[in-house]
Parts: sequence; structure tokens; C-alpha cells
Amino acid sequence: MAAELNSLSRHAFQNKFHQILAEIFPTVVNAQEMGIVDRMGIDLYSAGEGADFDLAYQCKGFEITQFLPRHLKDCLKSISDFKNSSRKANCYFLVINKHIPDRVMREELLKALEDLVQSSKTKQATFLDLGGIVTYIFESSREILYSKIDASNRRFLEDYRRRLDQTFYQENVPFIVLPNLERAERKPIEFLLQGTLSYIRSSRLNDEGVITDCSKNRWIFVISEFGFGKTSLLLNLTEKLFANDVIPIYLPIAQFEEEAFTNEYMLCKQILEVVVEEVFDESRYLDKILLKDFQLMMRSTGKYALLFDGLDEHKVAYSVTGLRRIFQCMENFSNKCIFTIRKELWDERRCNFEEAIGPKKKNIDYIVLNDWLDQDIEDYLHQYLRFNNAGGRSSEFISEFIGIVRSGTYHRYYGDIPKRPLFLKMITDDVASGEIKKQNLAQIYQSYLLDKFKLDRSTSVSMCVSERPLNMQGDIIKQVKAIFAILAQAAKMMLINDENCKVSFLSYLLESDLESLIKLCHVPIAETVELLLNSVLVPFDKRTFHDFKVKFAHKSFQEYFTSYFLFMLLCRPGGTRQDYGLFYFDFPDEIVVFMKGMIEDLKTDPATYSTCSSMLASLSKEGHESRDSLIARLCMNE
Repeated sequence: MAAELNSLSRHAFQNKFHQILAEIFPTVVNAQEMGIVDRMGIDLYSAGEGADFDLAYQCKGFEITQFLPRHLKDCLKSISDFKNSSRKANCYFLVINKHIPDRVMREELLKALEDLVQSSKTKQATFLDLGGIVTYIFESSREILYSKIDASNRRFLEDYRRRLDQTFYQENVPFIVLPNLERAERKPIEFLLQGTLSYIRSSRLNDEGVITDCSKNRWIFVISEFGFGKTSLLLNLTEKLFANDVIPIYLPIAQFEEEAFTNEYMLCKQILEVVVEEVFDESRYLDKILLKDFQLMMRSTGKYALLFDGLDEHKVAYSVTGLRRIFQCMENFSNKCIFTIRKELWDERRCNFEEAIGPKKKNIDYIVLNDWLDQDIEDYLHQYLRFNNAGGRSSEFISEFIGIVRSGTYHRYYGDIPKRPLFLKMITDDVASGEIKKQNLAQIYQSYLLDKFKLDRSTSVSMCVSERPLNMQGDIIKQVKAIFAILAQAAKMMLINDENCKVSFLSYLLESDLESLIKLCHVPIAETVELLLNSVLVPFDKRTFHDFKVKFAHKSFQEYFTSYFLFMLLCRPGGTRQDYGLFYFDFPDEIVVFMKGMIEDLKTDPATYSTCSSMLASLSKEGHESRDSLIARLCMNE
């Protein structure tokens, strides 16, 4: 850019400078040659209030390299023309496409510009030589980038709050810092904030402004199973970072094209395209400047924080090669990078991550978001009352819920799912509306599990390019039924009984058994991770050379799908004799509650309800049941 401007003269320089400037300040226009504004000593301008100018530029393009006295005289005349005009400007710029090494001539120009300020013709008078032009353009474009980053963060935050109807954010929740699994911490948002600030404070810059040494870790991974609020954590973190003079950039990975992870240049280009919501066109000066400047900023300063949300939402992250591409693209970034990822993928592909990250894995912080405690649930409900202006019956319903939580008996009504903010929000909304009183526990779980699946198939943002893998096609309800069938078979496989026919649950299922169930159910799921990311099964531990193990995310989910398996035996007769023999065993109370709810819900479908009732009657007539058997307790009070 500097070389091109240096070679131009008069109107050619003025027009080229205007072309560049207009991309940054679209309201700046060219003055008509020899028109009224041109005779005032102004070549380019943008309108201000009334008859005055906001920005006013006098452009001087000289072909010869040396700045001569006649050039000085020409510049001073233009400044004088503006001083003697009837108009004022907020900012006046003298723009010359040459360097002016002569100190005397330079000072004479600066004195003339200062005189404009002293005579109240302008609030600010600036001299831009060739180097100053480049600096001005870059600094102006950087201000535009700052404003677009802020607007982008706000846009994503507002979109998230609207979609999830979030009116407040609860900061004081539990997490752990790996590898210390025993020590519980609080306030993960504060941990991320302080980790970022400590990194910036401890960074040492060389003469080029590049970080050469830092005692703090540059990357942080935020890991959790579904429904613990990773996206909400990052979006609310943007506000705290901004308040502490750090420029956060929230980046939903789902909006990245696969080509973004080709190299550092392509990643920077994609980041900017996500921020400005436009495809970058390198024929435009502003786009070239922003991209070049952004690459330098990523390498040379620690004042930014890149918040990459949802590694599990992009298909590139599902192979070691893809992960290596992602991390290598940001190898030379000097800024703090925070990644969120589902624990389901992290544990299932742990070896891939360790291989892709390489030796740097020892210099990374890892935190895991945990189940909420009863006090966290109660605190949430009090904030819900305050921020949602719940009054009347809604307030009464929430207060009743608070009492149930405080008494420690909420498991009886809602199982253990309130320990996750995703489900707690669903429950609280239903409690406040009174809808939850109209539903039995089975209906509540079915509704929330369907909502959870829909969220799995969406991403952290409304518009996305990539998503979590799922080989199944067709309608959502059809997909959910297929997954329910697998989970029901998995729950059956995890049953065990003692010599007194009392049933309990195994804590995990082997991956080899799960793969057999997927084939048995004829569901086109290619890899275990697909099921983990689209169901309520989660890793029991990280993948090793031994057979990988999975478990239900909550005990109540295991109870629900055990009930669902037994329920389907009643609705769709055809199971084995061994399957129906389960009805003569003594199951926990929760199974009875779920099954009675499922049967009750069938009354809207008379034909299926009749089939179910006939099966119950038939099993009861067998005469094998004890008073504590499942069939006896299901038929009680029927």
C-alpha cells in the first residue's frame, strides 16, 4: 500500500487514498474539483452537524521523491484556505504521500496545523506523511475490528440467552482442576478469568512485542458432560474479560469451515469472517489490512483471549489428524486460548487428544464441570425468583420447589437430573408454569430427554456449518425412538439380581456389548462416540487398551430406560421367556413409579393400553409372583 501511494500524484493519489479510506469510513466522499469544498482546502470529507464537517482531508500527492519548498508552500496555502473558510471540522488531516526528513519544513507544517486548533477551526489537526498514512489506516481498521468483536460477542450472547431463555448466570458452581479429582473448586468463571489475567501479567515481550516467555499455561480445556453450561460459561466470561481490558473473541467451532484448519492464515481468516459475518474479499484494502493486522496481533500480544466453544461440534475433531491440524494452526498464537469440549468425546478419544497436543499437554490447564449440589440448586431457584419476576402462583410453586430441595426429597419427584443446569432450567420453567403438576415422572423424563436430543442435534449457535456426527437419517422422533431402543437394551444388560430375586444395577457396560446391541437394533450408528454424543450414555472412564466402558449419565436415566424396556414388553409382546421372567423379580421403587407413569400415559391410546393391560393380567395369572415382585406391585390398585 505504501509503495503504491508513494508513486501517485495529485488526483491519482487523492482517489486511491479515498478508495482505501472509504472502506473504513463509508461516509467520506470526494469533493468536486474546483467546487466550493475543494476551494476551502478540502479534498475528502464526511458531513458533520449543520454545515460543518466531521472529517476533512487535504491530500497532496507529489511524484518526485524529495519534498521541496514549493511543495511546502502548496500545503500551507491549502491549510490557509481552510482557515479562512466559513466552515469548521471536528478533525482535519493534511495527507502527503512522502516522508519529510527536513525538520524545519516539518515544524512549519505542524505549526500551521496547530494554528487551526488555536483558531477553533478544528478540534484536532493531524499531519500524515507516508508512514503516518499506513499507521492511520491500520489503527482506524483496528478500531473497527474492536467494535466488530464486541458486537459479535454481544450477538452470540444475546442469541444464546434468547434461545435458552436465560435471564441470569449462576457463577458459584462446582468444578475440579485435573488431575486432582478429589479437590472440589468453586466459580469456574473466576478461574478462567484469573488464569487469563495471570497469563497476560506474567508474559514477557521482546522488542517486536512478541511473547517470548510466560510462566503460566496458554491453553485451558473446559470439559464436561452434556448440560453443564460450557457455552454459557464462555459467553458470560466475555463480559468479565472485557471489563478487565482483555479483548475476548467468542468463537463457536460449529461455524468454521473445514478449510479453516488448513493453516494459520486460513484460521485467522475464518475467525474474522465469523466475527464480521462476511466472507473476506482480498481485493478489498480493508479486508487485507484487517487480516494482516490480525495475524500480527495473534502472534505479538497477549491482550486477546480466544474462546473456542464446542470442539465436539466439528467433524475435524474426531480424528487425530484433524485435531493435529486444529492445534498446529494456532501453534504460534501468543494469546490465551480456551476450548470447551464434551467429556464424552474427551474420554472416548483421549489418546487422539494426547497425540495431537504432543509435549504441550503438560503445559495446559484442564478443568471439569461437576454435578451441582443441593445448595447450588437452591441458590439457582432463589435467583430464578428474583430475575424472572415470578409472582402469584408461579412464586408459590417455586417456593414449594425450594422447600423440597431444602428437605433433600427432590429425588422422589425429579430423580437426580436437577444436578445439571440444562435439566434444572427445564424443571424450574415447568414448576413455575404449573405444568409439572399435570405430568407423572415418566412423562417428565420423556419430554426432557427429547429436548436434550434436539439440543444435541443443534449447536452452541443458531447458524452452523458443522455439527456432532450422527449417521442416522430421518425425522427426529424416529431417530429418538431408535436411540431409546438401544438404551433400553443397554439398561436390560446392566441388570443383576441376588439369591432373593432382588434386582440391582451394574455400574457400566462394555463397548463390545454395546456394539452388539446397536447391531441387534439395526441402527446405523458407525462409532460409539456417535451414541455418546446423542444419548444419555457417557464414558465410565477414559479409553485405554482394555475394553472401553460406558455408563448412564445419571442413575435415574438407567432406571428410566430399564422401565422403558419392561414397558415395551407389555406394549409390544414378543420378548423372550427370560425377558418376561423379569416381572417376577423385586425391582427398586423407582422402576415401579416410572412404569406406572408410562402405563398411565397410555390411556390416550386405547388399543395399546388394552394390549398392555392384557399382558399384565396374563403375567399375573402365572402365579409365580411374590408380593414384592414387579408384576404384583404394578397390578396393585389397578
